[in-house]
Amino acid sequence: MTFDISEITIPTNPGIYLMKDSSGKIIYIGKAKNLKNRVKSYFLKNQNYKTQKLVENISEIEFIL
Repeated sequence: MTFDISEITIPTNPGIYLMKDSSGKIIYIGKAKNLKNRVKSYFLKNQNYKTQKLVENISEIEFIL
């Protein structure tokens, strides 16, 4: 199952994002000055192999403002 970024509301605030897999395990933690811009960038085409594999495993994204 592919994560649909359009189904969530992403804040534009600075903060931390936690990407989780289907079991709820955190698979990536990042920080950004603009969460919306940063998180959406993961879902653009032509990402490197590592980023593609990360995105394939995302089931949930949590934000800490």
